[in-house]
Amino acid sequence: ELAKTVIALSSSEMSPSAAAERLYIHRNTVAFRMQRLKEQTGLDPLHCESDRLRLHILAALLQIDRENVEADT
Repeated sequence: ELAKTVIALSSSEMSPSAAAERLYIHRNTVAFRMQRLKEQTGLDPLHCESDRLRLHILAALLQIDRENVEADT
């Protein structure tokens, strides 16, 4: 779930509302997941520019990994 949220947020120009729409979840759920991300990694991409870049890189890596898994099946 967190990986999907990271990808959606990155694809939505860091808009929690747009990410929530992409995932068909409530905006508060995105906020909760981003709080979990901050607790687990120390990243705060909604408030820190360098963390935002890190999130975009993470999202790209997650997307590549997803594509590789799908290709293997």
